[in-house]
Parts: sequence; C-alpha cells; structure tokens
Amino acid sequence: MMTRQLLSGMAIAVLCTGCPDQPDPRFRDGVDLKAVTFTVTDVDMGIHPNQSILDDKGNPFRNSPIDLEAKFLIEDEGNNAAGFYGWGTVLAREPTGEHQYYAATKLQGLYEDREVENRRLVTVRDMGVRAYQSVLDNFPDSVSYDETGTFSWRLAPLAYHGILELGGVVQGGWEEVVTADGGTTVVKTGK
Repeated sequence: MMTRQLLSGMAIAVLCTGCPDQPDPRFRDGVDLKAVTFTVTDVDMGIHPNQSILDDKGNPFRNSPIDLEAKFLIEDEGNNAAGFYGWGTVLAREPTGEHQYYAATKLQGLYEDREVENRRLVTVRDMGVRAYQSVLDNFPDSVSYDETGTFSWRLAPLAYHGILELGGVVQGGWEEVVTADGGTTVVKTGK
C-alpha cells in the first residue's frame, strides 16, 4: 500500500514537471492569508458591539461571506492579522462568544508576536484585554466546540486568563474558584 502511494506521488511529480504552479490553497477571494497585515483604524474594532471592522478598507473579508468552513480555513491557514479580520468580521455579522473569543486571541497574537508597529503595541494589547472582557460581559455562558462538534468547553475561563496574560485587570466581579472535582473555573461574584 505504502509503495503504491509513493509511486503514485512520484508519477504525479514527474507528470507535473514543467507544469505551472498550482494555486496556493491559502488564498481565498485572492487573499494571501499569510500576508495580511493589521492596521488599527478604530480602537473598538473587533470588540462587540462595534461594527467598524465591516468598513475598514484593510479588512480583506469585509465584502466576503464567511461560512463555517471559511472561518476555520482562515484560522488554520492565516496569520494573526487574517484571523483577527476573519473572526472580527463574523463577530460583527453574528455576535457570539466564540467569535469574540477568537478575535481576542488574534489580538493577543498580534501583540505577543509584535506583528504591528511598535507605537501600536500597547493599543493592540489593550484591545485584546477589552475583547476578552467582552466575552465575560456579553457572552459569559458561551462555549466552543472541537472539530467534531462533540466536545465543548466554556470560554469564560479562557477569556479571564487571556486578560491576565496580557497584563490586564479583570472587571465585573469575576473570580477564579475551585470546583468540587478540584479543578478551577471562573464565576461572577459581583464583588
């Protein structure tokens, strides 16, 4: 079996010698998902309920439909900027905690990987903190699922820790508590 696959692959490689380059699967609507750059045009962009990401000329997805397959293609194949624009766009069109959470993770990635101008790093960090806080404020019971749709996990604890990782202060009376099984979670105590 392995030999047949290897020979088949070699035959394709030989047949395609001199063929034009095949299209890169990372491109969508002409967008190179690895080459997208992020420029802050509104400090509330990508933070619910702000809609400015849909008007941002730097957003390559502002006029594109992003279905379930497309958002995970952007997540899997794109850089942090492409991921932020993708998740922020679907958040503006369909506000959910999952969309907000993943937009926040991409802001965190842009900050930690220094993928914005130095003068904008603090701004992007603050946007990430506020995006994670938005999960807690607007979508406290939200969950995300694995690729099978079978297993889910709460996003509030991840958002809580995202704020702390960025050096922010969690607002709104959220605290980490020990659960009966010895694990931890976060709850809103109102303190």
